[in-house]
Amino acid sequence: MRRIVAVLATTGVAATSLVMGSRMPYAEAAPPSDQLQFTDPDHALGANWRRSTDLVAAGVGDTKGYQIEIARERDAFRWSTLATLAGPNPNGSPWTGYTCLTGSGKYVAAVFVPVQDTNRPEVLQAGALAAVVDVDSGQARMVADDVALSYFSPACGPGDEVLLTRSIGADEQETDLLHVDAAKGQVTSTSRVRKQLTNMVPAKDGTYGVAQGALVKVADSGTLTQVGKLDGRPFAVVANNNGVDLLEQHGDRAVAQRFADGRLSTFADAPLGRLQMLALRGGRTALVGDTGTINPDTVPGLATFPWSGKEIAAISADGDLIAGRVASPQVSQAAKAGPGGLTDELAGRYEVSVRAPRSGATRTGEIVASRAPRLMWTGKADTANPGARIQAVNVDSPTCAVLRNDLHRQVLQPTAPMGEWAADLAVKGALNVQRPADYLRSGLPAYSPQGLFPLPALRGGGTVPAQVLLGIMAQESNFRQATPHARPGDGGNVLVGNYYGLSPAVDKIDYTKADCGYGITQVTDGMRKTDTVFNPTQQAAVAIDYAANIAAGLRILATKWNELYDAGMLLNGGDPRFIENWFFATWTYNSGFHPPGAGDWGVGWLNNPANPRYKPGRNLFLRDTYDDAAHPGFWSYPEKILGWIETPQKTYFGQESYKSAKMFFIVHDPGLFQFCTSVNNCSQSSPCPAENSSCWFHGSSSWANCANTGVCSFEDVTYAPGSGEPPMKAQYPDFADCARPGIPAPELTIVDDIPDSALNIRGCPGDVRGGKFTLRTGGNQSPNAYIAQIDLHSFGAGYKGHMWFTHTYKNDKLPESPDVKPAPYVNQKFQVTGTWSPDLPREGCYQIETWMPSHGAEANVTYVIFPGIRGGVEMPAVEVSIQQTSSDTSKILTRTWLSPGARVMLSNLTNDGDGSKDIVFDQMAFWLKGASTPTDCR
Repeated sequence: MRRIVAVLATTGVAATSLVMGSRMPYAEAAPPSDQLQFTDPDHALGANWRRSTDLVAAGVGDTKGYQIEIARERDAFRWSTLATLAGPNPNGSPWTGYTCLTGSGKYVAAVFVPVQDTNRPEVLQAGALAAVVDVDSGQARMVADDVALSYFSPACGPGDEVLLTRSIGADEQETDLLHVDAAKGQVTSTSRVRKQLTNMVPAKDGTYGVAQGALVKVADSGTLTQVGKLDGRPFAVVANNNGVDLLEQHGDRAVAQRFADGRLSTFADAPLGRLQMLALRGGRTALVGDTGTINPDTVPGLATFPWSGKEIAAISADGDLIAGRVASPQVSQAAKAGPGGLTDELAGRYEVSVRAPRSGATRTGEIVASRAPRLMWTGKADTANPGARIQAVNVDSPTCAVLRNDLHRQVLQPTAPMGEWAADLAVKGALNVQRPADYLRSGLPAYSPQGLFPLPALRGGGTVPAQVLLGIMAQESNFRQATPHARPGDGGNVLVGNYYGLSPAVDKIDYTKADCGYGITQVTDGMRKTDTVFNPTQQAAVAIDYAANIAAGLRILATKWNELYDAGMLLNGGDPRFIENWFFATWTYNSGFHPPGAGDWGVGWLNNPANPRYKPGRNLFLRDTYDDAAHPGFWSYPEKILGWIETPQKTYFGQESYKSAKMFFIVHDPGLFQFCTSVNNCSQSSPCPAENSSCWFHGSSSWANCANTGVCSFEDVTYAPGSGEPPMKAQYPDFADCARPGIPAPELTIVDDIPDSALNIRGCPGDVRGGKFTLRTGGNQSPNAYIAQIDLHSFGAGYKGHMWFTHTYKNDKLPESPDVKPAPYVNQKFQVTGTWSPDLPREGCYQIETWMPSHGAEANVTYVIFPGIRGGVEMPAVEVSIQQTSSDTSKILTRTWLSPGARVMLSNLTNDGDGSKDIVFDQMAFWLKGASTPTDCR
């Protein structure tokens, strides 16, 4: 079959990009009038609230970015958006992160990354972005693009110094400690620490942290000096004017200690989960929770705040407000609802609950993101040399086997029941649905999923519990085969992990660093062009067909079980019926297995629950709330799988996406220190003292007596072998896009966005081709034309079931120089330009219309219409500005006289672009009208 790929023309000589921090409108709707401010502040806050400088800041992520929300006491703690932080996010995932307020109260530091990327070990260790935001102006400055995502980073101290970390080595055996001057907005120094350093904090007399079960002082050289031996696992460290305070886990107790005058002393004790330690302005410490037995007068610089609820989100700089919850309903809804849960309507809306400790007054409700500066990280700039070329590595040779934006590799987004059906049948070896030849216009021969990927027999007998596979599907992709841009029933690009080998800086494409994890189970093995595990048909099926992908992912999971079984690594007796016994297999599904050999072997350190990068005292993922999905970095990968098994998602119709396991109330998770023994030289206070591969765990382990009925969990399937594939229930079932306008062909010329409009997976009939459509990535002076392809998406919606979309970026220009004229656009490496060139039947008066899809269009854009050449003279261009809308109908641009050579162009560089608004390139229609002269054409 002849392959059809839309034209992607690339041109260029030079380009750079700048950090964008301009004041751009973020939320279209005006925020509510009170934004949860106190309506009687004199009572709630006291008489002096108008003169107060107290403020509270909290970070919350959604698909628009990582939002820094702030409330000031002088405004009766009315909430507003201080800044929006974002970066390249091709898969459209929500953002997650952590923040801290500097001791001066002048700056907010943030570390943030797309949620989807938290499944990748290299991102957790050294792939997150970091920024500093000025509290007065909202100006945000990027300070690093390769730091660790950990609950203890960023770390703020009494002044304006901020600490960040970067984990070095697969087992995090070394740590880079980055010192940031928040006032300058830059990293001032970096120290290499030859240990795993956690819970660091800048103090007045130097830097402190935790390493090998001890409180240590960190020299500028990275050398560590032990200052106090710890008996428990710290999970909060605060530097204040009187020393360094720590909150540690001691078994089932939370113990607060202070290091001062060269020694540690205990000053508080409560049940685990009932104490929280945070920093206050002025070098003070806040202790929140069960504080009734503590006399703060005996602990200088300590303020206590009784609190009976769950862990709080933030406390104000002076302690006049406690924010119990600041959460995105979009993220929690997405966690519940699987493939259809990311609704744009919920972005920029946050659920907040607060209490004023002085009076006990509370407020609970919703706030809406307000207009604020937006920092869109688009890479490092070279303003001194605008013509400098940023190196692109192997831009012509993708590593991953199945290409993005290939019209023969469009992916149908399944519903959650379809995913559950495939998983239930696959674990029984019964996923044999026949896919016809040319399934989804792919050109593939006929096949069946488990004909391509047969299920290997498990060592010791038995089958994989369906819920284990379902939990992996939920964690890896939220039951998505296509990118999150596509709703169930839509077509789109396959969900693929780091296809371009990007760092967060997006300065270059480096295919050598591509992840190549595809689809609903993120199949990586065999999905590189050079791999020989799969043939081309298998690779294509993994990408386009959710059922084939599930069969392939299950095959990998079963292989992991067999590897562990052969190595004698059995859990709770090793019966595969019980879900708890698959903890090791899910561990190695994510981070691999080191088989027995001459040296150390077993499962790696990164996913060990005892790793201090994960917060002590945590409950199982999702056990308490779906809000856990907003901070996945608190848990190791196998813990998250158990969480999804215990707490299933729900569909967008409110039904469970899949059955939970049959269990005795809960899934029995192993606990934080189950794999922290003499085998890997691990103890609760000193988890990995060797800081090398000896931290790998091997051998059998037990924490649940699965032989006793009702103790361990096992599968509960919905679909029996032989069940038919569930019908597609599209989230957007109304589809006028397939309709063909009833206009006689000579009067109507249609230029669609692909060469053959019948090449769609929604079954729309094609149109007669009425011209040519091209997409050009990059600007006229851009050497980085390929970069724009990262944010260019083939999408199975719009007219005749296909359109292209990207996002709008600011059209600012760099200063003109003698060597580079005209001045290039700052963001030209992200520039995408569409051109519709109609084959008009004759010169005449035409009404030009463009199609607006049912969803995915929202940007303010300008179409440039070139009327063509009349009388040997090129007619001046006409600009038409409109707001694209999700309306599933045609929108009139203008009526004008067109001559030979007429064309319409659209660029994604706009006056108000900030990287967040969708811009669509779809069908363009040219209707011949009756006017006989240009002057009559109105």
